Amino acid sequence: MASNSFAIPNPLVFIGENHPIWVVKMKAYLRVFDLWDVVETSRNVPPLRANPIFVEIMQHSEEVAKEYMTLSCIHSIVVDVIFTRIMTCDTAKEEWDKFKEDFQGRDKTRLHGEEFSDKRIAEKVLISVLERFE
Repeated sequence: MASNSFAIPNPLVFIGENHPIWVVKMKAYLRVFDLWDVVETSRNVPPLRANPIFVEIMQHSEEVAKEYMTLSCIHSIVVDVIFTRIMTCDTAKEEWDKFKEDFQGRDKTRLHGEEFSDKRIAEKVLISVLERFE
């Protein structure tokens, strides 16, 4: 008889490489725990109204905890060098946006699936120009 339980594997630890692959895996990982919406939106949980009932208190507590659970998930799967880049962010959305800014390839160009930094592109151009003049 098949078991209904499924063990969620831990996501890859992000070391600064293969950002597009890591992003896909992290989105799936956070969706399993219903935390992806915390990353997508910068939302503030409104304060409790006066004289809340127990259910409202519990729901409010869960919503507040989601932000910290998401931050904790992200913190636990990055190496310390990466963590120091995001540790000043206050929200999971800020951290995610920082990842995009730093690692999505703002200063890199993709050519035939290969990723080139600005420095590497300059080297290739200089080499090809020099070959033509020889």
